[in-house]
Amino acid sequence: MITKASGGKLPLVKLKQFKMKKIIENVVMLTILMLMVFASKAQNNGFNSRYRVAVMPLVYLGDGSEDREEEMRYQLQDIVVSYMSRSAAELKFVDAAEINALLYKKGIDADNIRQYTPREMARMLNVEYVIMGSVIQDPGNIVTTENSYNTRRQTIEHRGRYGDRRRITGRSFHTGNTVTRQHIKTQVSISIYNETGDRIYTKSRESILTESDAYKFALQYLLKRTPLYNR
Repeated sequence: MITKASGGKLPLVKLKQFKMKKIIENVVMLTILMLMVFASKAQNNGFNSRYRVAVMPLVYLGDGSEDREEEMRYQLQDIVVSYMSRSAAELKFVDAAEINALLYKKGIDADNIRQYTPREMARMLNVEYVIMGSVIQDPGNIVTTENSYNTRRQTIEHRGRYGDRRRITGRSFHTGNTVTRQHIKTQVSISIYNETGDRIYTKSRESILTESDAYKFALQYLLKRTPLYNR
């Protein structure tokens, strides 16, 4: 407690100490307020990585042109984001367009993305989880199936008032068709990393289907079993 000197005035030394104390208190309060404002703005601008998930463009290898393989990477990415977002509760799966724009601005593409660790990607994209994956399709074997059908012809004689007549109730003929299909082998892999770079999930599955779009069902099968599904 500061007491006044004779004449109602504070001693000069104590007066300076009092003023310095007030200045320090004001600086501390101002610093705290600035930190609170910055934290609030950071959270509103999405700087808080908690509950944010980034799905990277998936690697695709198949029997096709380079342009198709490049387009498939982004198509697979959209499928994963859409499927996981439908069941998400607290997690936010960042839109694929936003992720791809950030990667483009950083100069990251399919050729150099392996130079970055999952931890670096999580920090760069400001997310808590990073999902990576691949789809590999092998043309497999070509299978030809022949189908044939037989129909009998039945003739019934009918005696009428005006003579004999024949009534045909069926015809006998042979027909068939040939179906050629390509049995495509599809292998799908999914891996999930947290913001510290630890892998928390990894799984691969070979689809039991042989159609060209079998990867959709294999992806859904794996995604349903991740720790992020329905979260």
